[in-house]
Amino acid sequence: MTVWSPLWVVPSKCVGEFTVGPFTFITINAEDFAADLLGLFSRCGVLPMIHVPGIARFVIDRNLNARLIARLDNVNEAVVKVGSLGLVRYVFHLASRLNCKGGECIFRGDVSMLDIERFRLRLPIVIKVRLNGKNLVL
Repeated sequence: MTVWSPLWVVPSKCVGEFTVGPFTFITINAEDFAADLLGLFSRCGVLPMIHVPGIARFVIDRNLNARLIARLDNVNEAVVKVGSLGLVRYVFHLASRLNCKGGECIFRGDVSMLDIERFRLRLPIVIKVRLNGKNLVL
């Protein structure tokens, strides 16, 4: 898995390369995209989403069209579940403001860079953002 690779997003019950909270991330096989998609559907029982670290998240609908559900380029606030406060040191330098209590932090800063760092360093952190009045777990 490279930082810039698009990733399949499936429920955490499906075995994959990197599991964080409710999701497992798997590198997309671009050479055989359709077979990869159908294989994941048969293995996991759901159509996967596509996540491009630092850029966007897409949903695959029943007609096999990709629909954008979140762009990360202008997002500058998120709730970050770090699990262990030792992980805060990895996100601290990306934040303009960081308030932590327990295992959750309110992160103010570049959420797209935080997302990229999560995959680059394989940090087990869950990022929750509020977009268009809805909460979204990345």
